[in-house]
Amino acid sequence: MKLLRWFGFVILGLISVLLIFGGWVYFASQRKIDKIYSIHPLSIRIPTSQKAIQRGHHLVHAVLGCMACHSRDLAGRILINVPIVGRIVPKNLTSGKGGIGGKFTTKDWVMAIRNGVSPNGKSLLLMPSLSYSYLSKRDLGAVIAYLKSIPPVNRSLPANKVGPIFRFVIAKGGSDLLSAEVVNQHQKPLHLGKKGTAAEGYYLVHIAGCMHCHGPNLAGGTVPDGAPPGTPPAANLTPAGIGTWTKKDFIHLMRTGETPGGTSINNFMPWEVFKNMTNSELKSIWLYLKTIPPVQSSSSKKS
Repeated sequence: MKLLRWFGFVILGLISVLLIFGGWVYFASQRKIDKIYSIHPLSIRIPTSQKAIQRGHHLVHAVLGCMACHSRDLAGRILINVPIVGRIVPKNLTSGKGGIGGKFTTKDWVMAIRNGVSPNGKSLLLMPSLSYSYLSKRDLGAVIAYLKSIPPVNRSLPANKVGPIFRFVIAKGGSDLLSAEVVNQHQKPLHLGKKGTAAEGYYLVHIAGCMHCHGPNLAGGTVPDGAPPGTPPAANLTPAGIGTWTKKDFIHLMRTGETPGGTSINNFMPWEVFKNMTNSELKSIWLYLKTIPPVQSSSSKKS
């Protein structure tokens, strides 16, 4: 009888701890989710020329990789839908039914892209604004001009839903789930740099989000939240990791997803986006990677 009573106290204690922990996770995460960000968005002009729209098209489809989340027609899709994790639904960016394209002002576009903030002032989920905040004013304007020009697609989608696991990740902090929380809201736009140079490579590496997976020093390591289970560590892109690779080897990898030895890299690396870059852009990235300090790491072996 005493044993049963003791066992009951243990179970009751565990339930109490779980309830307290669950309550903390819920309220801590909800406080962050509901936070209103006071943003003074970058003032830019949206161009209307065909050249600018073509530049925006190139950036969206070859560098920024917007289709990876918003689908090939940019009309959105359900990206993640696991009840215990959550539901992430990138928006329909077109002006069709259910889309935001016909509703967003220039300010709304700028805040969403650069700041990771929605028109209501709250943070977007999994929006890569940490990288997009580096876009030059001209390129940001070109991207918005292109998005405003895409054909309307009628697609109504459900809202995001934050499940228990996402709530825990948000509550503990240190995650990029809440985009506005990790972005430097005072980040100044970068300059493009002369084509075919390491300066352009520096710019492209920043706006393409290479550091998001490969780390601030590009030495590789564990990939960030959101990667599928089993995703290998990101490769070391410093000279210590690149080793004896040539520019031709690097461009081959970015075009085909294969190392010079014929090994396929993991598809979490968005080479199918980057393969659409021009030879000049890939050369610039290569030149930039050759200038950064070599760092020995567990990811020094190219993959």
